[in-house]
Amino acid sequence: MKLLSNYLNHLELDLREAILAKPKVDELFEIRQLAYQKAERAYCVAKEELRDISAVQAKLNQRIGELQSERFQFDEEWDDWKTRHQ
Repeated sequence: MKLLSNYLNHLELDLREAILAKPKVDELFEIRQLAYQKAERAYCVAKEELRDISAVQAKLNQRIGELQSERFQFDEEWDDWKTRHQ
């Protein structure tokens, strides 16, 4: 019977500790949840910026291709003109 009484006393003490710790656990959970939400917002912003950068990069690559094509055409025309006028 004494063993059972000791066990119940320990359970009661553990329960009291848990009840006293609950507000701190809730506070820590809230802080962690806010940090997660902040990180999620930062991720969304970075993802959007990357999407914008990718669009700009695609336009630049297209323009570079156009300029290279114009240069190639100009080089061919120059070679033709140079050959005729030598």
